[in-house]
Amino acid sequence: MGSGMSSGGKVLLVDDDLFHLNILKQVLVKSGFSVYEFSDPQSAIHFFDDQEDSFFDCVVSDYQMPKLNGLELFHHLREKDGCVGGIIITSEEDQHVVQESLRAGITDFLGKPIHPSELLEAVSRAVSMTWKNRQLRETTQGLLQAKNVNFLFDEDFPAFEGYLNVFYHPRDQIGGDFMSIFQSSEEKHVIVLGDISGHNLRSALIASYCKGLLQGLMSKHVPIEHIFEIFNHTLSKQMNCGEPFSSENIFSSLSACSLEIDDNLGRVELLNYGFPFVMFFTKDGRMFRSSRCSSPLGWDYTYNGIKEEIDSHDCLFMYVFTDGLPDFAVQHNLNPFSLAYKMLQKKKEVDEEFLQSSNDDILIARYQFVRKIRASTLIQPLFAAYYPGSDFHSIDELQANWEKSLLFALGEKVKDRLDEIILCCREAMLNGLIHGCNREENLHCNLQINYKEMQNELTIRIDDPGPGHDFDSTLREKLLLEDPASCDCRRLGLVMISRLADKMDFLNRGATIIMTFSL
Repeated sequence: MGSGMSSGGKVLLVDDDLFHLNILKQVLVKSGFSVYEFSDPQSAIHFFDDQEDSFFDCVVSDYQMPKLNGLELFHHLREKDGCVGGIIITSEEDQHVVQESLRAGITDFLGKPIHPSELLEAVSRAVSMTWKNRQLRETTQGLLQAKNVNFLFDEDFPAFEGYLNVFYHPRDQIGGDFMSIFQSSEEKHVIVLGDISGHNLRSALIASYCKGLLQGLMSKHVPIEHIFEIFNHTLSKQMNCGEPFSSENIFSSLSACSLEIDDNLGRVELLNYGFPFVMFFTKDGRMFRSSRCSSPLGWDYTYNGIKEEIDSHDCLFMYVFTDGLPDFAVQHNLNPFSLAYKMLQKKKEVDEEFLQSSNDDILIARYQFVRKIRASTLIQPLFAAYYPGSDFHSIDELQANWEKSLLFALGEKVKDRLDEIILCCREAMLNGLIHGCNREENLHCNLQINYKEMQNELTIRIDDPGPGHDFDSTLREKLLLEDPASCDCRRLGLVMISRLADKMDFLNRGATIIMTFSL
């Protein structure tokens, strides 16, 4: 074994052919590399293991050697230093050797005889790659530590305990979703959520920069719309190089949403940049959504934010989430609110393997406007969807989605009455799609399923845009029994479900149907 001191990097050289070993060593030493040569792979392993982590910058090994081949040697060394680059030298031309080398993380694959310039280029690339990998590892570890500290603080939100529930699941160790709260008084506060495009180190750095900018400028009482304008200019003019959706350029965007909440005035001022619409849930069990949405920040240096004002006096909850939730719902044929209900209960109730199947980060926040009342005592949404009249053709698929979503959210609680619930929902929905929407694609039926946990009670509400009709279920049932042939059969489904539901109400001349089931 021999060595020399140099700034070119430390190379572990292993070859059982002493003549070839010395030639390779001379080439590398003359070019400024420090070389540690071994003719026996076991001796190389012992020496490697005795050194500090990250001692070597490159491993160059022959493939065919006694006891261990070059790939087996590299596998062992990588267990201690996962960043070190490797070069395999062989006279074999078997494709499987090349493939195994690539899978093992080998930087280069060189065939004998080796030209000195090829060796030097390969070793230089390997050393450079090793240094970059180590720098990336250190940066990533630092970001993970910072992220864990920041998010543990953000996730708890002790000042909002009892009326703010948050669920967060990053797809990777470094997530691009974030949430921050800034409180100006007991009644006024601003909630900001962000979702940076991508799931790499650049995305995490941009998200961290945005959070820092918000923290610094909000503490100086800078209006939130001005902060977004500053960030948009920085992202689009300084950080981005290229156009949206271009694979050849570096481009990032931020979907963001801010919610300025004034509990005293019963008002929410909302800014939305490419974020899913914010959903509001009223005290009488209805749901409506925000209506304004601008393009994500970073798409265009021109700032186009417009505030939307929401009257929150009659609201129970506000739901805001990144697009990871609806995307995950589509992936598993579930409704987003069934997922949200389950996830916001207790994270441990959601199977970790199930969460790992997500293709994106998932961030959900539920804000409760009514204070000092546990959410479990209030009515909560389990399902919400709009269906065009033309969807009557797809009623079987819709039914499968309702059934799967309810079972996911409530499990055993709903099983005994699930068939009745789904049948009633199907008949009422067909009534709305066919008669209320006239089967037209531009007219929609709204379905909402709510749950009262304390009473263990499920409520289904279906609204259609039709004019309604004069409907007396008692009279219709009597006529059906006396003279079935003369009875208008278009509404017979409603007669049937009125006998299955524990309670059934008709509003707006039957354009709204509300069914209640005790579980």
